[in-house]
Amino acid sequence: MSGKHFNPYPYLGILAWSILALVQVNIMPLFRLHGVIPDLFLPTVVGVALLRGSRRGALWGIVAGLALDLVAHRPLGSSSLILAAMAALAGRWQYIMFHGRFLLAIVLTFSLTWLEYILLIVGRLFTGGQAGAGWPLFTLIFYTALYNSLVILPVFFLLVVWDSFTVKQSLQWG
Repeated sequence: MSGKHFNPYPYLGILAWSILALVQVNIMPLFRLHGVIPDLFLPTVVGVALLRGSRRGALWGIVAGLALDLVAHRPLGSSSLILAAMAALAGRWQYIMFHGRFLLAIVLTFSLTWLEYILLIVGRLFTGGQAGAGWPLFTLIFYTALYNSLVILPVFFLLVVWDSFTVKQSLQWG
C-alpha cells in the first residue's frame, strides 16, 4: 500500500455541482422576480474562489460550467469558460484582510454579474446571434446582479462552513 489515503472531496464536489445544476434548471425558475431567475452558479464560484483562490475557483468553475451546460442543454464549455474567468478574477481578492468578507463577496458578485453578461453578449454577437439592447437589457442585468448579490449571502455562509470542515479534514495526519 502506498500510504495515500482516498480523498472523497473532489467526488463530492462534482456530485454537489451536478445537484446544483439540476436545482438551477428545475427549481430556481420558481423564484423568478421581475423576469430574473436567481443564479446559483456565479455566486458559488465567486465564493469558492474567495475562499480557495483563483486556481481552485477556476477549476471548479470549469466543472460547474460543464454540469450546467449538460443539464441546461447549452453549448458544451460555454458556461465553463465564463465561470472559470469569473472565478479567476474573484480569486485575486482572496487575501484581502478585513472583516467585511461577506461585503466583498456581495460587491464582487454584483460586479462580476455585469462582466458575465457583457461576455455573454459579446459571445452571442460573435456567433451571429442577437443580444437585445437598451433599457430592457440594462434593467435585466441590474436586477440579475442584485438578485445574485442576495444569493451570495447564504451560499457564501454555507461555503465558509464547508471550507472549515474540509480544511480540518485535510490537515489531519495519519
